[in-house]
Amino acid sequence: MRRLYVEKHAHLANIDPRLRGQTSNGRPSGSSNPVPAPRADSSRSPALTPPPVSLTENERRITSLENRIEELQRQVEARVASLGDNTTGNTTGAQKSRRSLKRKRVEDKPPCTGDKKPAEWNYAESQLAKRLSNAIGETMRDLMGVPKGSEKWPDPLKPGDEPRRNKDTDFVYLTPAFNREVTDPVNESIIARTIQLVEKEENDAANLHNTPERPPFSTEWLRRMTVVKFQGWRTQWKAQDDEDARARLAKNEHTTHMQNRRVQKLAIRAEGAILFQVEYGIDPSDLLEEECMSDEIGTAPDNDPDWKENLIDSCPGFREKIKDINSFECLEVITPAWRSERLTDLLHWLDHLYWENKAASHKKKRGRARKVRIDNHKVHLAPPPSYIPYDFAINASWLANFGRRDFPDETRDWMTRGNIQDFGDSYNAPYCRDDKGVLKKRV
Repeated sequence: MRRLYVEKHAHLANIDPRLRGQTSNGRPSGSSNPVPAPRADSSRSPALTPPPVSLTENERRITSLENRIEELQRQVEARVASLGDNTTGNTTGAQKSRRSLKRKRVEDKPPCTGDKKPAEWNYAESQLAKRLSNAIGETMRDLMGVPKGSEKWPDPLKPGDEPRRNKDTDFVYLTPAFNREVTDPVNESIIARTIQLVEKEENDAANLHNTPERPPFSTEWLRRMTVVKFQGWRTQWKAQDDEDARARLAKNEHTTHMQNRRVQKLAIRAEGAILFQVEYGIDPSDLLEEECMSDEIGTAPDNDPDWKENLIDSCPGFREKIKDINSFECLEVITPAWRSERLTDLLHWLDHLYWENKAASHKKKRGRARKVRIDNHKVHLAPPPSYIPYDFAINASWLANFGRRDFPDETRDWMTRGNIQDFGDSYNAPYCRDDKGVLKKRV
């Protein structure tokens, strides 16, 4: 659908107005007069008026409602007529008057500029960034003729080369000059066209009455996101014919993805720590560090095509419960081996508080994905963090059996930092695990 939208609007401005069913003055072609505005029909058939006879209470209510509906219809028709008159003289005013009140409330807020760190975004801003990123990627791919899922990027056109076209629609694709800088006119034209189409699509959707609130955003932020996306694909094009370069790029992308996820997880738990302090009167925020967050892998590594099968087999008794292995996705959870179970339970409880505090619609949307989290308990060689954790956060068994032996320099000063207030050996957790291992509130 987005491809058809892009191809439709990519050349719409170049079409003669007469070919779009209207003349240059904005009136329908074949007519020299403007379209008459709808007028309120004040004359109603007498047959529709309830006869003046004795009525029951329900009949009186129905009659009153019918009269009220007719009055509202007349008001709506008059309002439509006034909008039609305004359209010929003030298009901008008509567009504003058609906007939903919800959109107007959102537009009263300052636009999102992308200056805040992703960890500081609220829910609406994070959804906006995700939606814009997806729209930029899909729109630019459609303009360049590179379908989603394909990483084979076109080579720059040489002098005399014919432009690439869509075989079905004859749409002329825009071929990027990946061998030049992003500021090259060819690349700038692709970026500018992408921004224009994404902005139009987002604003059109925001003006609909049945859409959720969409925060306004600055064009400069949209441009930065588009340039970053283009630069990433430019790097992929440079590496697509070099196997070693592809491997390095894939590793860098994986590392970046893992780091971004840890940052996001840290932000969620930092908000959960505030709720924890409000509810229980103690502050766990000093225990939170990016490096103590677990990693999650959701796709099979290139060197392990049987990753999902092996992951399922690593969980005793799980395979016998599965009817269709393709009906769900797996997340391999790699918990830092040095992290204590006390800290793990605390982090999971902060997650619980965070999502409990979210609106029901957010939780419902989050719960739609069928993903099974499976812990990887075999990872013991992962390096310890670059900082010295509090004693509360350290897995004493791992430190004695692996840490001191495999990482003597990194763990030399471990168990010397002590603990923050209220999180020591006397910490009485307000949660516990039941017989099935599920974390719940202590009663």
